[in-house]
Amino acid sequence: MARIFISRYLTDDSVFRMLATEAGHEVHGESLLQIYPVAIEALPISDWLFFYSANGVHYLMEQLNSRLTDLRSVRYAVMGEGTADKLRSYGVEPEFVGAGDPVATAELFGQVALGQRVTFVQAANSRQSVMQLLGGRILSTALVVYRSAIRAALPKVYCDIAALTSPLNVAAYLEAAANPYRTPMVAIGRATAQEATYLGVECVYTAVAPSERALAIKALQIVNGEL
Repeated sequence: MARIFISRYLTDDSVFRMLATEAGHEVHGESLLQIYPVAIEALPISDWLFFYSANGVHYLMEQLNSRLTDLRSVRYAVMGEGTADKLRSYGVEPEFVGAGDPVATAELFGQVALGQRVTFVQAANSRQSVMQLLGGRILSTALVVYRSAIRAALPKVYCDIAALTSPLNVAAYLEAAANPYRTPMVAIGRATAQEATYLGVECVYTAVAPSERALAIKALQIVNGEL
């Protein structure tokens, strides 16, 4: 039995939890970050709202509440399927769903939104990956709706495999875990994997998609010696 850690809180019906526990492994899910909302005064005039993450959806939509009707003419785009699901929970269907990978998503979205006004809903410490990759092909505005920081009192993390869900969670995990640099790590995407490698983690794998299912499958492949 392996101990698998994932840097997010898991629901009872979590796919990650289900796949790992059904395979006979112990799972612990806990975010290593504290998230703070950032108040917005007004929304920029836009053709598109682009959301990098489910947190971006949550912290914008909770502020808008009844003002969602003011956005009838705005089109919605998201980085990947997990963010799309979060947007749908607010009764909004995205017109563009990216591949989760910034490069592939920017290429596809650039074709759809060429020359249009796009507001990127993001964290204060966002790497602005898609916005930077698109450059002058669109008219871009950044809208910060939350900020995240490493928790002041981190829990001790003991695991055989770690699934990390953001670059900042990687930095937090390196503070919290026992022997983190040699413990195999599964990154949710390219940016997270690059951060782990840059900080010295020796064994880093990247999930094929930014989803709990993909993270769990990659973690189980490591446990089973398939990688």
